[in-house]
Amino acid sequence: MLFRSIPRWAEDGGRAALLKRFDDPVQLEKIRTEMRDNLRRRGGADSMLLISFNQEWTGMTLKQIADKWKVEPIDAGIRIIKTGAQGGSVASFNMIEPDIQAFMKQPWVVTSSDGSDNHPRQYASFARKYEKYVTQDKVITLAEFIRSSTGRPADIYGLEKRGYLREGYFADVTVFDPKNFKQKADYVKAKELSEGVEQVFINGKQAMADGKPTDVLAGAVLLHKPTAGTCP
Repeated sequence: MLFRSIPRWAEDGGRAALLKRFDDPVQLEKIRTEMRDNLRRRGGADSMLLISFNQEWTGMTLKQIADKWKVEPIDAGIRIIKTGAQGGSVASFNMIEPDIQAFMKQPWVVTSSDGSDNHPRQYASFARKYEKYVTQDKVITLAEFIRSSTGRPADIYGLEKRGYLREGYFADVTVFDPKNFKQKADYVKAKELSEGVEQVFINGKQAMADGKPTDVLAGAVLLHKPTAGTCP
């Protein structure tokens, strides 16, 4: 969110209070000054891609919409924030590839997605990791990709009898085509389904057959079981 560039004190009291501060010239200038520094530390207006649905600025960087409106990027951001609580959804590109690759190789890192709306990671995290870091850049092996997507997360979260293909375990199985497993979602069409997943079994029941959902809902809520001695 573009809200992340706003100083915390300006958000005190919620959205209504923030908008009121925007209308105060003295407070607005203070907010603008601090937003400039926050934006600089996050990589600048070129690093912030606007990903809200069906907006004039969808798919543009903050710099691009600022140039279009002929205003400073900070003022473009404030204008967008004023449109509504979801108006300022952004993808911020302030990480560097060597860092991403270094973390990905660590034995305690797992594949995940925080599921943010309007962001392709909600639908394509696993396909993206496989396509780019296994097949294209060869940062990790196929075995490491599978391990960090299945058994290791199950171990970390203490999910009993899950995450491995073993006798007596719950049959949660995904079968994908290694030559065609790739992402389709992007920052404009964030909910496009990935390609190459052929079969999916959840608790032994087929949830996807030949690349198409079967409408079988076999998932179950898994309650966390605290490690002995960690909770009263």
